[in-house]
Amino acid sequence: MKKLVFIAISIFAFAGMCFAQQTTDLTANCGDRVQLTATPKEGYVFVKWDDGNTENPRYIDVDATMTVLTYTAQFAQKEPDQYTINVAVATGMEHMGMIGQASFAGKKGDVITLTATPTNKCYAFDQWQDVEGETLSTSESYEYTIEGDASVFALFKQVDFTVSVSADEQQGTVKITKVEQ
Repeated sequence: MKKLVFIAISIFAFAGMCFAQQTTDLTANCGDRVQLTATPKEGYVFVKWDDGNTENPRYIDVDATMTVLTYTAQFAQKEPDQYTINVAVATGMEHMGMIGQASFAGKKGDVITLTATPTNKCYAFDQWQDVEGETLSTSESYEYTIEGDASVFALFKQVDFTVSVSADEQQGTVKITKVEQ
């Protein structure tokens, strides 16, 4: 004669301070193998069973030592995806300028502020570019919306100055010479 074992499966879904409970019962015979499957609802993930086991599905081999078994599946609200935005001065332009912060972390839709500053008056900020070379903004301070992991580069340019001189040709001439330092 086979021994009957009563198995109760409780499913707890935690949402803030409240919880909902659903219980499913099953009667099994000694020697039966029982499969427990916890299926999270949209926006939740399976965490573990109340005894710490994290297998899902999970198998229980019913034996003569068991009488009433209760397993509780624990779920948690899914964490929003975190993304990393790496920010750098474009290669070869490191001497021309600097950025405010090199790395940001955030969720999709978060807005971060990227800042770039020329190192001296001989250089000017040019633009922000993505890894494909697409221009994102031409403003030194740029509100960037996170869509996923990304790298953004600050580009700078050298400022060219024009020096003009003139003289009355009847009185004399002037000459301009660039002097190397």
